[in-house]
Amino acid sequence: SGDPEVPRGQVQQDLEQLRRLIAGLIGSVGQAGQQIAQEYERKYSPMAIETLVPPSKWGRKEKLWDKYCELAPDVREREREIYQCIATFAESLIKGLGR
Repeated sequence: SGDPEVPRGQVQQDLEQLRRLIAGLIGSVGQAGQQIAQEYERKYSPMAIETLVPPSKWGRKEKLWDKYCELAPDVREREREIYQCIATFAESLIKGLGR
């Protein structure tokens, strides 16, 4: 910083904090994507949906699709889950890097 009022140690501390924040955010994106994909597969895969729909001779595919549509979150909910997952991973990485 060009400001003589700001101590050099403070600038270094701020830069280190910023470095940890950036590293945490970058590291969390990959982790969040993997976790969200696994969770989606667990909840909404064809096999998961089949366990929720009773067997029937007529219209099984339609019933499975209807159940999927009933359970699958809308786009806003998926977006919220993604942001929450990224924030959680970033926070844990930042805290871990700060030790």
